[in-house]
Amino acid sequence: MRTLLFVLGTRPETIKVAPLVHAAPEQGFRPVVVHTGQHRDPEMSSALFDELGMAAPAEWLEIATDSPTRQLAQMLERLEPVLGEHRPDAVVAQGDTTSALAGSLASNRGGIPLLHVEAGLRSYDRRMPEEHNRIAADRLADLLFAPTEIQAAILRGEGVPPEAVHVVGNTVADAVRSTLDGRHDDLEVLASHGVPQTGYAVLTLHRQENVDNPAVLAEILEGVGRAADLARIAVLFLAHPRTRSNLRRHGVPMPDVIRAMQPVGYGESLLLQRNAAIVLTDSGGLQEEAAILGVPCVTLRTSTERPETLDLGANVLAGVESRGIAAAIARAMGSKRSWRHPYGPGDSARRILRATHAFLERRRPPLPLPTKPLPALPSDADRSGRTLGTEELELVARTLRSGTLNSTRGELVHRFQDDFAERLGRAHGIACASGSAAVHCAVAAIGLNAGDEVVTTPITDMGAITPILYEGGVPVFADVDPVTLNVTADSLAAQITDRTRALVVTHLFGMSCEMGPILELAARHGLPVIEDAAQAFGAESARGRAGTLGNVACFSLQQGKHVTTGEGGLVVTDDPDLARRVFLFVNKAWGYGDAAPDHYFPALNYRMTELQGAVGLAQLDKLAWVVQRRRVVAAALTEGLRDVPGLVLPGDPPGGRHGWWKYPFLVDPEVIEGGAAELGRRMRARGIACAPRYIQKPAFECALFADWEASPVTALPLSANARRHGARRGVADLLAEREV
Repeated sequence: MRTLLFVLGTRPETIKVAPLVHAAPEQGFRPVVVHTGQHRDPEMSSALFDELGMAAPAEWLEIATDSPTRQLAQMLERLEPVLGEHRPDAVVAQGDTTSALAGSLASNRGGIPLLHVEAGLRSYDRRMPEEHNRIAADRLADLLFAPTEIQAAILRGEGVPPEAVHVVGNTVADAVRSTLDGRHDDLEVLASHGVPQTGYAVLTLHRQENVDNPAVLAEILEGVGRAADLARIAVLFLAHPRTRSNLRRHGVPMPDVIRAMQPVGYGESLLLQRNAAIVLTDSGGLQEEAAILGVPCVTLRTSTERPETLDLGANVLAGVESRGIAAAIARAMGSKRSWRHPYGPGDSARRILRATHAFLERRRPPLPLPTKPLPALPSDADRSGRTLGTEELELVARTLRSGTLNSTRGELVHRFQDDFAERLGRAHGIACASGSAAVHCAVAAIGLNAGDEVVTTPITDMGAITPILYEGGVPVFADVDPVTLNVTADSLAAQITDRTRALVVTHLFGMSCEMGPILELAARHGLPVIEDAAQAFGAESARGRAGTLGNVACFSLQQGKHVTTGEGGLVVTDDPDLARRVFLFVNKAWGYGDAAPDHYFPALNYRMTELQGAVGLAQLDKLAWVVQRRRVVAAALTEGLRDVPGLVLPGDPPGGRHGWWKYPFLVDPEVIEGGAAELGRRMRARGIACAPRYIQKPAFECALFADWEASPVTALPLSANARRHGARRGVADLLAEREV
C-alpha cells in the first residue's frame, strides 16, 4: 500500500483534507497526517478532527511562533526527519497556507512527488502572502488539482504541462455533503445560539490586511452595520481569535446590530450559513461553502482568487470601504439564488486519488532539471500575460462609487494620459477609444487633402491603414525588411512622390524601426512622421525610445498589449498644434474650454471612459515590470531555440532593445516540413499558444483594395489621385477572367 503524507496546519486545510484521508484506504493508500501547529490550539484542532471523524495526526510539529518567517523555518526543520521516517510515495499540500508552502518545499527538497490540491487559484494581489504561497506550491508540484477549468487554464497559461493538470472540483463540496448528509437539526442549533430562524447574516473576518489595521476593521464593520440596519437583519459575527484580540486591543467600535459569537464547530457553521440570508466574509472557504449552500455571499476584500463565484452571481466583491460594502450587501440580498455551483457533486477526493494512483503507476525517474527554469509564456486570451489586480479594482470601484464614468467630467483619464506622456518625456498625451482611433486622430491632425499620399507598411493591422482612407488619403505601401518585417528609409524613399504628405512607420511586434535614417529622410522632404507604436511599449532603437521620435506617436491599449484597458489608445506629441487637433478630433471637434466653442470640423467621438482611465492609471505602474518580464521570457526562448535548424530567431535591433509584444520567428519550409502553419499546429497540440502566419497576407491583397470602387472610403481618395489608373480592377473583373 502506497503512503500519502498530508501536511496541514489550519482549520480550512483540515476540513478540505478530511475527504481525502477518508477515501485514501479504499483507493489503496495509507494516509499519514502531519499537523504543523500553524493554528496552535491543540484542543480546538483535536475537536475538529473528532468532528470530521479523523484520527489524531500521526505527527504534531508544535510550532511555537506567530511569525510566518520563523514558522516556515521551524516547519522545514521538523518536516525533514518526518519525511525520512515515513518515506511517503507522495506529499499532499492543500491550498495556500504557510503549512502548504512548507510541505511543498520539504517534499521538493527530499525528491518526493508533490501533489497540490486546490491549485491554480490567483487573486493577482501580490500583497497577500497566500498569493505567493500558492504560486510557489504550483511551481513545485508534480500533479496539480484545479477546482475548475478557470484555474486549469491559468496553470496551462503559466507553462504547466497540460498532462500535469487535472480539473477535479473541490474537496470542500465533499466535506459539505458528508457533514450535512442526514443532518436536520437546524432549528435546534439556531435556538441554542439564540439565532432567529430567518433574517440574519453570518460574518467572518480573519485576513491580516483587514483585521490588523484598526481603521480598515472599523470601516468594514461600519459598512456591515449600515447595511444590516437598512435590511433589518441581525449579524452573527463568528469572530476569529485574532480578530477578537484586535477589537479589544484597538477599541474598535462594534455596531449594535452585530453580535460577536464564540467559534463554533464545522457542522454548526454550515447550518448557520445554510439558514442565513447572506454570508459576509473575507475567507476563501466560505465563498465556496456559500455557493454550494445556495446562499448569497459578499466578499469583504478588493480581490478574490475564486472568480467562478462572481461569474455565477453567487458572490459580490465589495472592497473594504463602508459605502461600497453596504451597496454590495444590498445588491447581493436582492439577487436570485438560481446558480449551480462548479465544485462537483462531492466526489473530488476520489477523483484526486485515482489520478494520483495513475500518476504513481506510470512515474519514471525525473529528468534532470534545466540549469534555468523556463518561464511561463503569457497569452493574450487570458490573465496569464496580464497584471490586472487589486490596484485596478480599487480605482474602478472608486470610479463607480463616484458616479462619473464620462471623461469630460472625470479626472482619471486626464491623469492617465498626462502620466503616460510624462513617462515618455513628451509634452502632450491624449487618450482615445482604441489604437485604430489613435492612428485616425494622428492622421486627421496632420491635415490631408483629398488624394494626398501617406507612405506606410503593408505588414500591419488594418486599423492603422483605413484611417488614411477615411481622411481622404491614399495609402502607398513601402516594402519591408525580410527579417524584421519593418519598413526602412530606403523602402520609404522609393515610394515618395510630390503627392506624399506623411510617413507612417509601424514598430512591428515590438521591434523598433531603424529610426535615424527614417527621420533624416523625412526632414529632407519636409514630411511629418507618425509612429505606430501600438505593439512597441518599451522598445528602443539606436535613436531612442519608440513613441518619442516621430512628430506624433500612437499606442494601443487592446487586451494583448503590455498595458491594457481592454480597448483604448493614446496619442503623444510635443507639438501643441497637433495636440490641439488630436484633442478636438477625439471630442467631435467641440472646443471644450474655448471662449465661444463650436464644432470646428467633421470629427467623431473617440473618448475614453473613466473606467478605462482607472484601469490604465493602475497599469502604468506595472509597465516596467511587464517589459522586463517579457525580455526574460524572450531570452529564455532564444536560448532554448537557438540550435533548432530552420528557424530565424528575433533579437534586439542594432543599438536598441526589443519590446517583445510577440516573439516572431521565421520558419524555413525547406527545413521544417509544412512550414510555419504545420509547426504552429504541432505547437498548439502541445499546449503552446502561438499564431502561425500571424500576418496572413499583406494589406494590399485584402478585398477592400481589390475592389476599390465598391466603397466611397476607397473610391473618393483615389478619384483625386493619378494612381487610380494603376489600381486593381474590381473583383468581378478578376473572377470573369478566371472563368474564361
